Amino acid sequence: MSQETLADLAGISQAKVSKIENGKANPEVATLRHLCGALDLDMVLVPRRISGNVQNMIDRHMNRDVAPQLK
Repeated sequence: MSQETLADLAGISQAKVSKIENGKANPEVATLRHLCGALDLDMVLVPRRISGNVQNMIDRHMNRDVAPQLK
């Protein structure tokens, strides 16, 4: 997807998409929500203490190789 298409779907400028993509902007939560909506994504905050478990669940869902987790 082009930056122009994403910007149009998210209702933001292509310049803003470019700055975010290049790490030159720190987007507001509202901007991130618009981008997620345009990409059919949900934005979810995950506590750090369970982030490894969540990543493993995502990897399994995406059929990626998952290294066994040591306890």
